Amino acid sequence: MGNNGSTSDGPPPPRRPFTGGTGRVLGRPMSDVHSAYIFGRELGRGQFGITHLVTHRVTRQTFACKSIATRKLVNPDDVRREVQIIHHLAGHRNIVELKEVFEDRNYVHLVMELCAGGELFGRIIAKGHYSERAAAGCVGRL
Repeated sequence: MGNNGSTSDGPPPPRRPFTGGTGRVLGRPMSDVHSAYIFGRELGRGQFGITHLVTHRVTRQTFACKSIATRKLVNPDDVRREVQIIHHLAGHRNIVELKEVFEDRNYVHLVMELCAGGELFGRIIAKGHYSERAAAGCVGRL
């Protein structure tokens, strides 16, 4: 039996959803992302949070989950605005698709489509400089 109480026969049982309570960032009822997704390896790390590979417990589809620490947020409106912008731009081929949003006591979790091929930021650093034309060409290929 593992540290989380699971056996090697399968994933741990889903955690109970939070009962009551409204998230201070999104203003929605709090919910447990772990009841719907199994967290895997870390994909990236930033100033406010960490992105993990996650697998949906039922469909077994893989996604990326950006978990933003609410205690590090100077302005919670920034996260609300990010969610609104991603929803507004849904369907554009060069914009990541937001699948679900969860908020618990410590984090806002943005479950998004998994994009392979590395980060554009990494390409910029490696090349040292991108002209506007070169950047447009790179985005056009994505």
